Order: sequence, then C-alpha cells, then structure tokens
Amino acid sequence: MRLVTTNFDQLFHKAAKRMDRVLQAYGAPMLPIPKNSRWNGLVFLHGLLPEKPDDTALNRLVARVVTLAWLT
Repeated sequence: MRLVTTNFDQLFHKAAKRMDRVLQAYGAPMLPIPKNSRWNGLVFLHGLLPEKPDDTALNRLVARVVTLAWLT
C-alpha cells in the first residue's frame, strides 16, 4: 500500500491496527524515493506526531509547517 498524507496524527496507524496490518511510516524530511521498488507504506509530508506528543514535539512540528508554508 502507498499513501501520502499531510496529516500529522496516528489515525492511519490506528485504522491499520484494527485491520491487523502494519504500516511502514516515512516522515519528512526523511522521505522515500517515489519508485514502486523503493517504498511501500505511509508518507507524512509534513512529519508525524509521536504516539504521546509533548510540547517539544508539537513545537518542532509547528515550526516545520510554518517554514514549509513560507517557502511555498
């Protein structure tokens, strides 16, 4: 399965768990090469929050999103 999202949360992981599936996750800036033979999983374009986010994780994610928005 290949899925690209701008979401930050773990909802896709929770849905996969309910279906007894495990998803490989890739979060920015470490994105896979977009070729069929190179990646299979879930790409979080703006990053992914940890399962138990803290203030530091949220601040880093907000800073990344603001920087990306400014660059585009």
